[in-house]
Amino acid sequence: MESPSAARSHRPRQRRSRGVRLRGAGVVIGLLVSAALVWQSSQAAFTATTDNADNVWSAGTVTLTDNIAGTAWFNATGIKPGDSDSKCVEVTYAGSLAADIRLYGANHSNVDQTLGAGNGHLGNRINLTVQRGAVGATCAAQGPLTTIYASGPLDTFRSSYTGYANGIGSSTHTWTPAGGSGEARPYVFSWTLTDFNDAQGDTYEIDFVWEARNT
Repeated sequence: MESPSAARSHRPRQRRSRGVRLRGAGVVIGLLVSAALVWQSSQAAFTATTDNADNVWSAGTVTLTDNIAGTAWFNATGIKPGDSDSKCVEVTYAGSLAADIRLYGANHSNVDQTLGAGNGHLGNRINLTVQRGAVGATCAAQGPLTTIYASGPLDTFRSSYTGYANGIGSSTHTWTPAGGSGEARPYVFSWTLTDFNDAQGDTYEIDFVWEARNT
């Protein structure tokens, strides 16, 4: 049997252990209360937002095509005075932006054999006429044609209309399709070789260019 003195010696340790537990519980409770107060203070506010969502930038297009896919439609060899020909090409604008379309000559070259007197330059001996149909007309159904270059030397066409800035359509005979219109027009090119002996053996080459720029 434990003596009274031994029992008394254990009591202080029990009280100290119980005090430690109480203090530990107090710390935990304090932390919980503090956390609850912080959570409540962080939620205790009026809020409002506004936005302008899903901003997008998309560029428009300028698209110009023809029905002969950029290939030459005149390949006249061995021609002689009085020879002539006529060809039609359909030009279509399919861009999404409104545009201004002009026609000019580029990349010309000539071989001048200088046979006979005067200027043997073949481009001066070929008379060219350019006509254009109405919007919606085709090469198969041209309808009324408007002359936009009237029976002048091929080389004069080249020297007069050298680029977009001064091309046919810059001041007269304009063509300004609206965006998304899908407009098409026929162009008819006709030529005749005049009777000049000094054009023998000459060669002349030129590109006909249509250029569209958005307005």
